[in-house]
Amino acid sequence: MTADPDAPGDEQDLAEVFDETNITTDGAKSHGMHVFSRSGAGGVAGTVDFGVAQGGTGGAGNGGGHVIGTNRGAITTKKDGAIGVFVQSLGGESGAGGSSFGFVGIPGSALQAGTGGTAEAYNYAAVTTRGKGAHGVV
Repeated sequence: MTADPDAPGDEQDLAEVFDETNITTDGAKSHGMHVFSRSGAGGVAGTVDFGVAQGGTGGAGNGGGHVIGTNRGAITTKKDGAIGVFVQSLGGESGAGGSSFGFVGIPGSALQAGTGGTAEAYNYAAVTTRGKGAHGVV
C-alpha cells in the first residue's frame, strides 16, 4: 500500500464526554477530565537522489473536531499541572517536505497544518485544584 503525500490527515468529527461521578487525582499532570480531538498529520514526502533533484511536498494536516465536555461531579486534583476539566481540539501537523541530493538539490516543502475545532466545556459542580499550574477549567 502506498500513501498519497498530498492527501490531508484524517479529519475528526465530534468527541463528547458527560461525567456525573466524583473524581480525585493524585499525580502530576493527572487531569480530572480530559476530552480532546486530534486530527491526523499530513504525509511525509519522499527523498530524491540524482543529478538535479527537488524533494516532494509533504501533505497538509487536517482540522480537529468539535469537542464537548460536560461535568456534573466534584473534581479534585492534588498535584502540579493537574487540570480539573481540560477540553481541547488540536489540528494535525503538516507533513515534512522531502530531501533531495545531487549536483543541484532543492529541498521539498510542506503544506499547512490543520486548525483546531470548537471546544466547549460545561461545568456544574465544584472543581478544586491544589498544584502549581493546575487550572480549574481549560
